[in-house]
Amino acid sequence: PARIIEEKEPSMFTNQLSYQESVAYSEQGLSPYEIAIERGISETTVLNHLTQAAEEGLLEEFEADVPNLKKRKIKEAFREMGTETLKPIKEKLPDEITYEDIRYVLIDYLVND
Repeated sequence: PARIIEEKEPSMFTNQLSYQESVAYSEQGLSPYEIAIERGISETTVLNHLTQAAEEGLLEEFEADVPNLKKRKIKEAFREMGTETLKPIKEKLPDEITYEDIRYVLIDYLVND
């Protein structure tokens, strides 16, 4: 007997690259966490998508949801060390600053600074 498989509703961004889909959701006001849930992908993947878009100038606004003190320390490290690799930045910063914090602020930094 044939089984009926429920089809997933097609995405409203079907013909776009995956990272562009994340950008489109971000432009609608969804947070990276909400985008991850909506798309069924990890928050890290969404942050990578938004970073790529910010580097390409395709992300018009982004506000990192990171406390101001952490944000300031991370941005200082970016100004000192650049944004190419995050590991030396993570090693320079206090332990309570996570890679996720750094990724959020990186997008903010690329878009707003």
